[in-house]
Amino acid sequence: MNIFYDSNNKWWSILNKNNRTIGSNKEMLHPIETVEEHHHPFPILETEKNAGPIVGIITSYNKKKNLVGNGPLFIRLQTELRSLGGIIIVFAPEDVAENEIIGFAYLYHENSWIRVRSPLPHVVYNRIPFRKTEKNSFFHRALTIFSKNDIPYFNPTFINKFELYQLLSKHPLLKNYLPDTILLTEKMRLYSFLLKHENIYIKPTEGYKGKKIFNLIYNKDASMTCTSPTQTVKFPSYDLFWDAFQQDYEETLFIAQETIDAAAFQNHRYDFRILVTFLQQNYLLAGVGIRQSISQEVTTHIPNGGALLSYDLVRTKKHDEFIRLLVENCGPALSEHFGFFGEFSIDACVDKKGNYYLFEINSKPMLFDEEEIESNRCSQLIKLFYQLSYTKID
Repeated sequence: MNIFYDSNNKWWSILNKNNRTIGSNKEMLHPIETVEEHHHPFPILETEKNAGPIVGIITSYNKKKNLVGNGPLFIRLQTELRSLGGIIIVFAPEDVAENEIIGFAYLYHENSWIRVRSPLPHVVYNRIPFRKTEKNSFFHRALTIFSKNDIPYFNPTFINKFELYQLLSKHPLLKNYLPDTILLTEKMRLYSFLLKHENIYIKPTEGYKGKKIFNLIYNKDASMTCTSPTQTVKFPSYDLFWDAFQQDYEETLFIAQETIDAAAFQNHRYDFRILVTFLQQNYLLAGVGIRQSISQEVTTHIPNGGALLSYDLVRTKKHDEFIRLLVENCGPALSEHFGFFGEFSIDACVDKKGNYYLFEINSKPMLFDEEEIESNRCSQLIKLFYQLSYTKID
């Protein structure tokens, strides 16, 4: 059926029906006899006289007070959800009240967003892009409201790299695939780690998209070669490196990690980007992308000059078995420790000797460039929306 958002009165309406509700808190729909210009139609299902699902996507405001996030993903999800019957409302933590949210809904036929007032959603998908948003009082107030109203909520938080390492290092299977890693706490501890491995990576514990990552090599003459995605700097001594490092990154926490000599394809190293979703009590593989370093060897991230490869070019039975092990074990470990994850992505690799490594798990996966992977992702996310909201679909 269609319901209508009345942009004049800021409420939801239904044509020629009574006693119908909308949202998890079952707000009454306003009956109307005719559809007018200010009534914006949205296809939706009805379960026990309640229209839904209303899917809330929580995101953030930027410094200019504009709502931001992965717009192409939101539009694609709403477009596919529309054919089944459901409405996505995109909102920020500041927009959550005891019995309603204020956000934006996508008007399919007009290819535009409209600001709406909505009852509380049936399910909430966390796509907050900024770590600081998850630390503010508005976010925690919103979580309290969701919990009080028994609203399912998934992808609870960003993941700190060292906290993840500590968690996985206790896992009976996953601990076998972790590169040696320490929290960078003081000067001599890093120096000892560097002497041990001679070639290491330094990464911010709360970094993303390869930002602030650099490679540090201890040379035979006791000098240091420090390489970022954009430049290489040589330091005559460790002391001089440390002084420069402290000056540039004094307020950032880092981990140090042994460098893995990753396998190469056509003379450039590559790694796995694995997308995982949850459905019907199981974690499922949505797809595997390959990212290859081309313009520099520090990171394979596409924005930093990395390239896209088809998994089929490097695929082996052992790769498949390793990826299956990660899919089956990472999700339960994350959800038990942090709260329920409905999707996540994994950065992993195989080295030149055939050993496998798990580097990182991302709780807010970006868009994959591979169309098949994105299609699987959206399809499985939409099924998860219905599963969590207890809405029946054919």
